[in-house]
Amino acid sequence: MTRFVTDAFVDELKARCAIMSEEENRALVLELFAQDVQAGLDAAVSEKRQELVRFIDSLWGKYRVTLAALRQSRTDLENGLQTFIRTLNYV
Repeated sequence: MTRFVTDAFVDELKARCAIMSEEENRALVLELFAQDVQAGLDAAVSEKRQELVRFIDSLWGKYRVTLAALRQSRTDLENGLQTFIRTLNYV
């Protein structure tokens, strides 16, 4: 069924191109080529955009803890260590 539809489409396209001038045929070919190129570029841009999003997500996962949170955590650990050292009478 699909082959029949494709063949019918090609036959109709050939018939319409036969009655068009050479300039109109060139314009049609260039327009179809431009559409094909645009579709390829759109696909490439989409792929690169997805790659960039994955990269940023990985960075976010790696660096999502803020510097302030890291400093607070370090201060809390230092205070806990100081308390532990005092408990052991090392100070």
